[in-house]
Amino acid sequence: MGRWGRAGLVLTVLGDDAIEAYFASRPGEYFEQSIPPSYIEPYNIEVVKTHIAAMVLERGLLDLRSLPPELREAVKAMEGEGLLRIVDSKVYGDFKRLRAYMESRGGLRSTGHLVRIYDESEEIGFRELPEALYDLHPGAVYYHAGRPYMSVELDLEAGKAVVRRITGEINFYTRPLYTVDVEAIKPLGERSFGPVKLVYGEVKVTVRVEGYVVKEEGSGVTLSDVLLRRPLTWSYWTKGVAGRYPNPGITDLTLAISSYHALEHVLITASKPVAGVADTDLGGVSYPSGHIVIYDSSPGGNGASRLVLERIESIARISEEIMASCTCEDGCPRCVFSPYCGNNNEMLSRRGALRVLRSVLLKAAAPLELGKPEGEPLA
Repeated sequence: MGRWGRAGLVLTVLGDDAIEAYFASRPGEYFEQSIPPSYIEPYNIEVVKTHIAAMVLERGLLDLRSLPPELREAVKAMEGEGLLRIVDSKVYGDFKRLRAYMESRGGLRSTGHLVRIYDESEEIGFRELPEALYDLHPGAVYYHAGRPYMSVELDLEAGKAVVRRITGEINFYTRPLYTVDVEAIKPLGERSFGPVKLVYGEVKVTVRVEGYVVKEEGSGVTLSDVLLRRPLTWSYWTKGVAGRYPNPGITDLTLAISSYHALEHVLITASKPVAGVADTDLGGVSYPSGHIVIYDSSPGGNGASRLVLERIESIARISEEIMASCTCEDGCPRCVFSPYCGNNNEMLSRRGALRVLRSVLLKAAAPLELGKPEGEPLA
């Protein structure tokens, strides 16, 4: 309905990616779908720590016994960081450190440490970690207020990035080359998905940016690959769901790795309409051992991966249809490619990923325990 009771017209412009190609051939499903669920992680420990810091600065001290268990966990973590001190259930703060901590967080809603961006000596903005790793590594093209800059330095310890204004028109953009490794998993819950045991919990993620690719604007053609002189590494705890997927008789190791990597991509893509997530709310990593971990991109977690756990059957159905209906040779932007892939969408097999997923849906594989991921990870 338009204004004043008149007819209105809504145009939906679809792009050349997997989920939009899916709905392009199923317009009825697009317009009849239920409203995607909202998601939230009410006890994101990084957000809670910011609130605790503000409470101590305001009140002077807290009574540990008056706090719910989830907040007590954050208090104890802050004690380990030297921000707080607990004496006989009373919580005292190091005010100097707490003020510096609050300044580094940027506000009560901040979930990650801030990287402040400078054009010479002038501060022009900030970016939270881990996004700052991807957007502000040396050589990255970064847009601020519609103007292009090139990052010349990123100091994670100082929380500072130095950029230089690019004058004139540019016809290229950059994408980071990176790896992600899950170093630890603390289970909070689990469920079965066919033969796959899915475990949800706290995961420690380590991101390592090793270089970047330069791509032509418009076509997306890779113009060059650049390796950083010093890779950038940052670790953080978040929430995620992990499972070990079966090998349906794929004997070639490279094909097996490509199959798990492609399946990781498409499961994240299919989560968008099912869990209501945006492109950057979820990250993922796959291993040659068949392990796939889908995690919340925000430090402490945002709740998106919990919905992935709860709605995995719907996500799998869409994933199967995306891969089965694509007419490419063995992987393209309309099925298993991702604009956020850490290795420039290499080692991806649509056909292999479809075989793996169907073996799960048909319960054609023996039950698999999670175990420990093995081999070099692919993000």
